[in-house]
Amino acid sequence: MDISYNCALGHNPPLPANPDANRLQLHQPPTVKKCLKMYKAKVMKHALPARQFNLERSTSVGVSLSPTQQTEAIKIDTLKTKAMLQAHRQCRKVHLGKVSFSEAMDIPKRLLIFWQTAVSRRVQTQGAPSQHKLVEAQEEKGQD
Repeated sequence: MDISYNCALGHNPPLPANPDANRLQLHQPPTVKKCLKMYKAKVMKHALPARQFNLERSTSVGVSLSPTQQTEAIKIDTLKTKAMLQAHRQCRKVHLGKVSFSEAMDIPKRLLIFWQTAVSRRVQTQGAPSQHKLVEAQEEKGQD
């Protein structure tokens, strides 16, 4: 027999939210690089650095901003904020493969990731003996 939430609780509970899944993953360099590239493109599209420079050049120290300067400063600020939010929205990625399901599944997965990294580094650094020592040291750490 199925009982709805509304019958059991008297209301529909909100869906659980995972805010970490919606945040920009800063520990992933490609994602950060992509986000900064998108942000810079949006800023340059509106020529915000030049507008900011012209606004600063037209002001004087100790003198309050004129109404036109205030509106320009507000426009620049809103455009920068919109550019940040748009870049953030377009760059969010959820890599749920890094979430550990269980210890029994996590150990083979880490071992596989280790060997994939070791092989790719070995291929990239053929001919550099110092790099081979680094990979061998990492291999020894992985076997412990």
